[in-house]
Amino acid sequence: MPGTPRSGGALQSTSAAAAAWIDSTPPPRRATGHEETPLKLRQRSASEPRSSAADDQEAADGGCSASYAPGSAAVHRRQYSVSQMLVKTLEALERQDRSSFDSEGFIQIARLLRLRPEFQREAFASPKIVAQAAEVCPGVVLDQARRRVRLRHPGKPEQGQEEAARCRSTWRLREAAEGLFSDKHLEEDQRLRARLTESATATVPLTWLCSRYAERLGLPPPDGAKDSSEALALELCQALEGSEVLSVDARRLTVSRNRGFKPGEGKPSSPAGPEAGSGACETPERKAGGGQRVATQLRSLLNFYFEPFTMQHNRFLVDLVARNLGPPKEVGPWVAEALMNFSCSIQDLSGLGRIETALSKLGPRPDLSDVHSGLGELKYLQPSPNGQLKLKKPLEVRSFMAAPEAPQEAVNAVVRYLAAKKEQRGQAPSNTVSVLFYSLSEPLADESELGNQRRSRLKRQLLVHHTDLLCLQGLDPKSGHGVGLAAALTEEGYASASSRAQGQGNSGEASSIFWDRSRWELHCQQECDQGLAVDLRPFEDPNVVLRVISLRPSVPMLNSDGLRRIFHGCVSRPLLVGADLSLLGGAAAACLVEELVGLPSVAQHILGEELAAPIPAAPVAGRKGQSVEPAPAISAASGLNKLRCPDAVFFGGGLTPLAALSGHTEGYLATMPAEEVLQQFPAFRMPSVAAFDWRRTWMEGIAPRPLGAKRVVRV
Repeated sequence: MPGTPRSGGALQSTSAAAAAWIDSTPPPRRATGHEETPLKLRQRSASEPRSSAADDQEAADGGCSASYAPGSAAVHRRQYSVSQMLVKTLEALERQDRSSFDSEGFIQIARLLRLRPEFQREAFASPKIVAQAAEVCPGVVLDQARRRVRLRHPGKPEQGQEEAARCRSTWRLREAAEGLFSDKHLEEDQRLRARLTESATATVPLTWLCSRYAERLGLPPPDGAKDSSEALALELCQALEGSEVLSVDARRLTVSRNRGFKPGEGKPSSPAGPEAGSGACETPERKAGGGQRVATQLRSLLNFYFEPFTMQHNRFLVDLVARNLGPPKEVGPWVAEALMNFSCSIQDLSGLGRIETALSKLGPRPDLSDVHSGLGELKYLQPSPNGQLKLKKPLEVRSFMAAPEAPQEAVNAVVRYLAAKKEQRGQAPSNTVSVLFYSLSEPLADESELGNQRRSRLKRQLLVHHTDLLCLQGLDPKSGHGVGLAAALTEEGYASASSRAQGQGNSGEASSIFWDRSRWELHCQQECDQGLAVDLRPFEDPNVVLRVISLRPSVPMLNSDGLRRIFHGCVSRPLLVGADLSLLGGAAAACLVEELVGLPSVAQHILGEELAAPIPAAPVAGRKGQSVEPAPAISAASGLNKLRCPDAVFFGGGLTPLAALSGHTEGYLATMPAEEVLQQFPAFRMPSVAAFDWRRTWMEGIAPRPLGAKRVVRV
């Protein structure tokens, strides 16, 4: 391979091939006095008449006479000597200086003559003599332009063979991808069919397709790195460029069928039909046994879905709560008192895939009496005699709150896109941008037994709303546990940029920004010791450039450059800033950062306060150096959980807030049992989610909302 040192066996094989050709060549006959040697040619008398064409030919041959015509004895002797030295020179140069060769393993003949003076003397500094020797030597390959040479590696295909193999590979890859989207395969593949129906445009990210169907496509499985998934997606994109069945978007890295796909079309018919079903021929005893088995399965599923963290991060359940209870009466979440009035039946939960599969085992018209009686004791639900399920424990669920001055139509569109179940989500509203900010440094560094569980919950938090932007502080997509998390986001259609801080205050913490590749493209990127900034351009409006900043500022010093580099030039353009302010003491100390002064906080603007979260207790070393499980810090005086507001999302430059995801009430957080804190808050923080409009139509002339009394810095 080009750029890879060749083994000794390959060198010996090349030398053996050259030696075999040399041995099979008849020995040159001894020169006679009638033949002109090169020395005699150079000493030819200047008075001898010569034509201008002969002079030009001699100059082109590097000083050699035209008597070296093809087939002459002089040419044979020169080729014999030059080819022998050419093989040795190339072998020595490959061992000593691989940088002289290009990506295909060739080296320019003129460059070779300059690098090796001894070879230049042997070939009379003539590229033509070297090309003639390489053309007949079996150990050397001469390119079509007769200007480059390389060693012939045993078993390596030549340029024409490589191109043919590449064409065959592209054809196979295209054929395999077209087979995945055929009607026959979609009838059998529920996962791909569901992915198509979830998208409003019936498109699938190529990164997701390569990760899920690498073996079927004949691609190597991704190694878990973000760059590996993107490289495979680019290869598949190039293979599908000439497809008549599929359409690819090279900028967004998505694929779709040229012929539309309708949900429900092509699905296999259920084997248990109204007339011919196995349930019609079953005995009552078998029916009762089937109902008991389904009830046992439903019991475990209900305990899983209504666990507080799962319920909070399941779009279907949150949408069910919104349809059942309506919007919260006050700014904030659905509180525990309101959720105690929430109830639903098992049929209402059929939109959950696994529950629907379990109910389908009872036939088209199931009798749920045996199921209700067989549910038994549930962990989070209380079955009622009328078949309704009610919550057993008090619980709060976060909800999206609208900005006071935002049009209701725009708010409903963004909330439906961020919170409604996937089948009703539709396309992202035009001229809007949604963002999620989350600081993940502490859970990504957790090496305890619960570390993997915490990171799996982080993934669910990041993907539940599928926002346009993800500002993730503390995530490095190239090292540690951040590699797997970044690869999962890449499979979902996100592109990213990252940097690692070098300042002493941040201890080398990384910053990463992900954006939806189907809506945004990268314009430029800036870095500093305390954060990362990217300029993004939406496909729907190329005239707009959005500056997105993710940072973790420290206490400013007199001799520090601050955040000037990443904030430069963003006065008049739309601006989003996600800040981890824990090093300053919390969001209340944002005014200590000069660049953040004057930027409104979206949580303060819509919710009236920043998002609070429990404070983690100081880490304590366990036995044999093992760290104990993380736990919340408890106030010694009251015995309640200590709370903080560590993060904030700021906006400016004409962005208009539309909606923001609420937090939890202070009483709910302070009184939560310690074992539940880690389950519901795997990072001991809450992700900040908000949506904005960049058109600036109804915010013109509106004065910024004054900061409340809670925006006080405690010294």
